[in-house]
Amino acid sequence: MAVAQDNGSRVTGLLSDPAGTALPGVEVVLTGVEFRAIYTARTGDDGRYDFPRVAPGGYRVDVQYPAIVPVVDALIVAAGRPLTSDINTVFKVQLGLTLRAASADALRRWVSGGPSPAGPIEWECTSSHGPCDGAVSAAPAVMPLLVQQPPGEFALEAIVALAGRPGIVQIRGLIGDDGSPRDLIVSSATSSELAAAALTAVRQMRWEPARLRGVPVRTSMTMEIRF
Repeated sequence: MAVAQDNGSRVTGLLSDPAGTALPGVEVVLTGVEFRAIYTARTGDDGRYDFPRVAPGGYRVDVQYPAIVPVVDALIVAAGRPLTSDINTVFKVQLGLTLRAASADALRRWVSGGPSPAGPIEWECTSSHGPCDGAVSAAPAVMPLLVQQPPGEFALEAIVALAGRPGIVQIRGLIGDDGSPRDLIVSSATSSELAAAALTAVRQMRWEPARLRGVPVRTSMTMEIRF
C-alpha cells in the first residue's frame, strides 16, 4: 500500500462477479491518475475491501481476477470524507472477425466484373477464449457466441472502399446480457469510411450472451475486423 496521508480518506466497498455474487480473496488496486500512488487491498470472505486511508484525488480501479473488469474503472476520493464504492464487474474478451478467404476472393472477382458470389458471405469469429461461433457450452462460465453475422453488404462495401488493399477496424464496447452490442466506439481504422461502415455492421450483429452459472451477463469486448 502507498504511504498513508494525514488527510486521507477511508475507501470501502463490495466486489462482485458479473452475476452479482461477492468475490472473496481478490486483490483490488487503486492507481493515482495524475500522481504516483498505488494502494492494494484484498477482499475478505464477504467480498468486501477496505482501504483505511487513501490520499485525495482520482484513481483508476483494477481487480486482479482473470477475464473480468470493473464496470466503472475510476473513482474520486475527497479529503477527509469516507467513500463507499461497490465494484460491479463484467466479463472481458478480445474478438477477431475475419472475412473467410473464399468469400473475400468471390467478392473481389465480383467487384472486378466477374460473377456474383454463388454462396453466402461468411466470416470467421475467434476470441481470446477460443472460437466464438460454435455450440453453446454447459460450462459454469461461457463467453459470448456469435449467432448473427454482419450483413453481406458490409463486406462488399468494404472490399470496394479498400480497392483490393487489406483493411483493419478495431472497435470496443459491450455485449449486453440480451446479446446486443452497445456503447460501441471505433478505436482505429484503415479509413473513416471503413470505420463508419463497420460500426453500422457491428450494431446489427447478435450474440448468445456470456453466462456465469447459467445467468446471462454483460461482456466488455474489443473486436478487430480484418479484410
